[in-house]
Amino acid sequence: MEKQYKLKYELLVAGLYPFKEEYSLNGYILKKNIIDESKIENYINDNLIFLSPLIGFCSYNIEKKSVYLTFEKEEIINLNIEDNETKDKIAEKLYSLNILKGPDDLEKYLTLNVNNSIMFPIKVIRLFDMNDNLITYSFNFSKLNVPSLISHDINTTHEKIDRQNFRLNSGFLYTSLTELKNNNSFFDRALSLYYSSFSVNDEKVGFILLISSLETLLNISTYAKVKSCKECSQKMYKISDTVSSNVGTILMDKEHSIKKLIKNYYIKRSKYLHGSKVEITNNDDQELQEYVRKVLLMYWYISTCRKTFNHKEIINEFQSKNYSTKFEYCSFLTSLNNTSFKEKQNEILSQFFNSLIATNNSK
Repeated sequence: MEKQYKLKYELLVAGLYPFKEEYSLNGYILKKNIIDESKIENYINDNLIFLSPLIGFCSYNIEKKSVYLTFEKEEIINLNIEDNETKDKIAEKLYSLNILKGPDDLEKYLTLNVNNSIMFPIKVIRLFDMNDNLITYSFNFSKLNVPSLISHDINTTHEKIDRQNFRLNSGFLYTSLTELKNNNSFFDRALSLYYSSFSVNDEKVGFILLISSLETLLNISTYAKVKSCKECSQKMYKISDTVSSNVGTILMDKEHSIKKLIKNYYIKRSKYLHGSKVEITNNDDQELQEYVRKVLLMYWYISTCRKTFNHKEIINEFQSKNYSTKFEYCSFLTSLNNTSFKEKQNEILSQFFNSLIATNNSK
């Protein structure tokens, strides 16, 4: 017979730097943990989390104290546990409930939100009865990429930290993003490719994954019936032209500079994959990450405004004639740009008054 139990998560965080404000999301609470150097041997004996060398990438010195961050959450679950079942058998039952889906979704959300590599290299999951008696626990370890916030230029690092803190408080709806991910296979695949680009140490591979993310979401074959050659029956369309054009359209690229940039990136990708000598730099990788992030979030915002998960309807919306004149889309895109708050505020106000003028002139 099923009973209620407490499931407690402790997720070691890499890539998220401590800041003063309290932060929680979808029940996960961000906590700052102080490492007492004089008691480190006791910690090693009491908690396996300190045995991993990964803690070195996840700890920070603050006010002469070593700290690390964890996301922690407690939830009630129903589970059928027999009296003679082993801890390993109980752990198997836990994993059959897909208990890692929540942490995995949280990783993807945070990475998309701030455009920095945020990972949980160690996931500690403990099961308690309703009287807080420990029944079993499980550790899940994942590959750790050195946090992308780290830079040889201290000013660049500080700039990225400030940007990260601003974006964490930007208010993108976690529930809405995950609903789109769960109900739209194109967005799900594109988000996974974008997220995976942070998990590789070679910027060339990350760059290729980012191009693939755009291709998955904005290639014409995902939403249109394509003509075939009469002689060889092969589909006839230029992927690079289609994708770069759609990136420019969804990001309201009036000067066609974004379209040109994405097309050049496509050429780099093709040359690299086909053996030609080409330089793909870390700056190329990071710049493309910003564009892919904006495309994914604009796609999500259109889905939210139209109240649809349908891929074709979202594509048709940003390809419509009046898409770039709608105030809600213009202001949201402005908020995604890497400019100061004052510049964003002035641009949004300008867009608002222009939309009022356009509305009055049409009457």
